[in-house]
Amino acid sequence: MSKTKLTQTAHTPTAITPTAPTPPAQAQLLFAQRHNTRPSHPSVPGSTLRRGQQHAHPFWQLDVLQRSCVLHLGRQQRRCEAPCLVWIPPNVQHVFEYDDGRDFLSMKLALQTKQQAAIKILPLDAELHALLDPIDYLFGEECSPGPRVERIISHLLGALFEWCMDDVVQEQVTEDPALQSAYQQIVDRAGVGIQVAQLAEEIGQTPSYLSRKFKQAFGTGLKQFIQAQRAQRAKDLLRYADLSISEIADVLGFPDAFCFSKFFKHQFEQSPRHYRQSLLDH
Repeated sequence: MSKTKLTQTAHTPTAITPTAPTPPAQAQLLFAQRHNTRPSHPSVPGSTLRRGQQHAHPFWQLDVLQRSCVLHLGRQQRRCEAPCLVWIPPNVQHVFEYDDGRDFLSMKLALQTKQQAAIKILPLDAELHALLDPIDYLFGEECSPGPRVERIISHLLGALFEWCMDDVVQEQVTEDPALQSAYQQIVDRAGVGIQVAQLAEEIGQTPSYLSRKFKQAFGTGLKQFIQAQRAQRAKDLLRYADLSISEIADVLGFPDAFCFSKFFKHQFEQSPRHYRQSLLDH
């Protein structure tokens, strides 16, 4: 594992025009590390691997995960389905636990922002890949850029932070707590399906009432929104994840690859295999 402490260099904040409602996030990269450990033998059922013990620190942490894991947050835990991006605010107890090897890029950074601190777990879709690719390139394999490149990375991380923290707010057009909860639960599931009846029960509404209010607020049916999120996540996994079609079906909660293929073909009029092959052909 390579872990390099980067030179902490001050930089002048970007000038803010008087019309700007809030200043953009200012980021300063502190240090970073890459780690890629793939098991040399089959995993023992029930065995896991933790990155140390639960801990907290006074700075933000950004992890780009290429292998799925569980994120422990005090007594709570959240599943991180790879590939994904995870933001952890300062002073939050946390530790990652893997069940089959590790593959990540982890960054610690100081942030000056008006955004409310929040844990974010986001699937790596095409837009996030476009934002992350130049950052990943500038780091290099050893995570040891010089001061000039480090400043460029810091500015890019500030922009990435703004994009990640604003994505849900930009799409929400309702102040109804029940609808916000339904929306956020669907997004947080990262493509794992859920029945409308189950979702309605979890937030204390009837399915018909929740579906009607959701369509009024967001302009699309609740079931259609769930399916659209699942379909987009399926395309992202087929495009970017080093997973078989059966493994992707399992990640998305389908009973088998046949059911997943049937769903995908209904959404896009081609099979997952043909879609993946079309990407290779181009």
